Amino acid sequence: MTALVIGFGNLLRSDDGAGHRLALALARRSPEGVMVLARPQLTPELAEPLARASRVLFVDAAWASAFTTAPQLTPNDSARRTAAASTR
Repeated sequence: MTALVIGFGNLLRSDDGAGHRLALALARRSPEGVMVLARPQLTPELAEPLARASRVLFVDAAWASAFTTAPQLTPNDSARRTAAASTR
């Protein structure tokens, strides 16, 4: 396995389950080499798949308001960070 996607959230709490639902949908069409897990919460049992993955993406949801900000990662940002890390 080269990549791992973990979507988590409570399916019983409206938008809090968005990460979980996204992972369920993605699992039906994930490309070869990508493992997708949908979980209600992060647990110690995830340590093994996390250790085997070369890349990990966590998908979660949060209630946004005028008083909160979330960092936005664009594909260009990701490529720059990967290039910078590989030259160190």
